[in-house]
Amino acid sequence: MSKVYKFVELIGTSSDGYKAAIANGIEEAKKMHAGVRWFEVTEQRGYISEDGVAWYQAVLKIGYSD
Repeated sequence: MSKVYKFVELIGTSSDGYKAAIANGIEEAKKMHAGVRWFEVTEQRGYISEDGVAWYQAVLKIGYSD
């Protein structure tokens, strides 16, 4: 049986690193959509303060099915 997926694109953020930014993005996607099944990281970037890296950002495509 074939499946069709939809996806949303969002940006997860964290001050603790990329892994946490990805996890935060996935958790938010799960609140918005049932059936979250896959993710793809399309970009990674961060915000630099005077003290160094302050925030990590991961741009995600989150796939889900109804």
